[in-house]
Amino acid sequence: MWPWGVDGEQACLHGNIGDVNFKRYRPAITSTGACDDGFMFTSPVGMFAADKYGIKDLSGNVWEWSADCFEDTYASAPTDGKANAGGSCTTGVLRGASFDDGPRYQRSANRVQAAPSRGAWVFGIRLAHDL
Repeated sequence: MWPWGVDGEQACLHGNIGDVNFKRYRPAITSTGACDDGFMFTSPVGMFAADKYGIKDLSGNVWEWSADCFEDTYASAPTDGKANAGGSCTTGVLRGASFDDGPRYQRSANRVQAAPSRGAWVFGIRLAHDL
């Protein structure tokens, strides 16, 4: 379910999520976890435990823009793994969740649509490289 396994309560060990620190900042937020990841807002890279493959930071911090155009279903998605660039592409796809979202949202399958011109303090990109 999550990059680290099936226990959502492990979220604070593996990523910067909506936790007790963020709850103190925004008491009205109800989706935060009861854990403490040590950060109220964004965190530096590499601060959390790796998953079973040795990969860090797959959860939390900021929502990641993807190259896909938003579609309600995956029916028209390419089968070769390429980005879904079909349709009018008036909205893009953000995946994951951020430092203001609790454990239940910290899944790569979690996605929302947003206009490509929209910015927010919880939106970002994910940089990766092969070793």
